[in-house]
Amino acid sequence: MNRVDAIPTPTVDRFEEWRQHWLILFCSAVGASMAMMAVGSLGVFLLPIQHDFGWSRAQISAGFTIYAIVGVVGAPVIGRFIDRFGARKIGIGGAVTEGIAFALFALATGSVASWFVLWVIFSIATQGTRPVVWTAAVSGWFDKGRGPAMAIVF
Repeated sequence: MNRVDAIPTPTVDRFEEWRQHWLILFCSAVGASMAMMAVGSLGVFLLPIQHDFGWSRAQISAGFTIYAIVGVVGAPVIGRFIDRFGARKIGIGGAVTEGIAFALFALATGSVASWFVLWVIFSIATQGTRPVVWTAAVSGWFDKGRGPAMAIVF
């Protein structure tokens, strides 16, 4: 018997899989939406921030550049953490730290440097809610219904 034959195949059908693991799917969808919290909300706050602090739109939007750079650098690191600690621990910790980091934006002062520091903190904190975390969680629980489950999460 070769090694592939020794791996048991799941006997659960697609509908049973969904019935058993719907909570994982729901939590992953909520977690994936958290990753876009700042991206989706900054547009609403752009004009008030520009008015209150006198910054240009480019200075305010530079936070997205920081977010993207930290995301590119952090993706392999968070992938390694998922392999080591599991998607559940990383996702829960990421949700908590992202919420705290998002609240820290209330501490923004008139200094553009402080704005950039807040974006660095936020960008690091959000690594635990990046799509790779939720992809690992869903693919670990779904087999026959994996495609539609991923589509619901993302």
